[in-house]
Amino acid sequence: MRSFTGGKELVRPGVTRFATYFLALQTLCEQKGNLRRMFVSAEWMESSFTTQANGIAVAEYMYSTTFWESIEQIVEFSEPLVKILRLVDGDKPPMGYVYEAMDRAKEVIKSKLENNRDKYMPLWDIIDRRWDGQMHTPLHAAGYFLNPLLFYKTDFLEIDAEIKQGFFKCMEKMFPDLEKFDAATIELEMYKHAKGFLSSRAAIQSRKTIQPAAWWASFGDEIPNLRWMAVRILSQPCSSSACERNWSVFEHIHSKKRNRLSQQRLNDLVFVHHNLRLKIRKAQGTIEECLPIDLDEIYPECELIAADDVDDDDDDVDDDYVVADRPLVSEDFDIMRQANFRPEWVEGIRTGSCPGASSSGPPAL
Repeated sequence: MRSFTGGKELVRPGVTRFATYFLALQTLCEQKGNLRRMFVSAEWMESSFTTQANGIAVAEYMYSTTFWESIEQIVEFSEPLVKILRLVDGDKPPMGYVYEAMDRAKEVIKSKLENNRDKYMPLWDIIDRRWDGQMHTPLHAAGYFLNPLLFYKTDFLEIDAEIKQGFFKCMEKMFPDLEKFDAATIELEMYKHAKGFLSSRAAIQSRKTIQPAAWWASFGDEIPNLRWMAVRILSQPCSSSACERNWSVFEHIHSKKRNRLSQQRLNDLVFVHHNLRLKIRKAQGTIEECLPIDLDEIYPECELIAADDVDDDDDDVDDDYVVADRPLVSEDFDIMRQANFRPEWVEGIRTGSCPGASSSGPPAL
């Protein structure tokens, strides 16, 4: 396989399990032509797999129209959501962007399905069930509300009611003292209308150039209560896979030799371990603290997945080793007939219709 794919692997271990699945399917799509040629090559025909049930089944999958169409659809509709998972697992605090990113991901899926409600609503329902039931909190809405880059793009009266409700829920939680709550409410008017220092040229320009928490720390002096709230919320880190990552840390700490730790002490050790790792990465200069997250760059029209998900070893592959993709030719079909491929499969592959695959598909492995 590697001789046909240019040394690339189909399975590329990602930071999280779901990313690994997505990258594997994406690689399958990229290597579709090379994989198909592999199954009509002399090396494959001479191997023992051609007489085994699993080998025959895999070969039929490679020429199944329904198989490839399913993979392409999964990649196309999963990509906007994977971008959110990568966003929240990044080094920059994403709390001010998650709400907007989720809305943009749903709109991308909607546009890919040509705004056909019957097609995109089932996917939206799945996303909403997971988002509303497990992931969405008032902090996400408050983060959107306090992100100046997003907030000032929309008139206050047109901001979604859910965002406002989430913001005020956070205010009630963070200002139990009625006097401070009233002071923050009064300060809110200055933020809504960008009054005082918030209307300065530096403050307006910096909405696009620095992170939201840093923006509040720099320009929120005249509204100290709201600034305190904004910095705390917008500095919150997020994680799409807290359980997976935490369990790996738990496994490291809770070993066979050290297995009598109390739950609270175990949680504290995981907390310290994670923060020490962040501190080390910051000291090494791997975190770009100043630049804000650019959602327009993450969700442009028809954008493919970001290049940093590509294998780090790809640059080491010799260009002469890569097999260029090419369409199947008559010699390939002759080899398939000699290998006793089903006649209907050979004809389907030649015409591009694959009638044997479109009805019931290849046999299950």
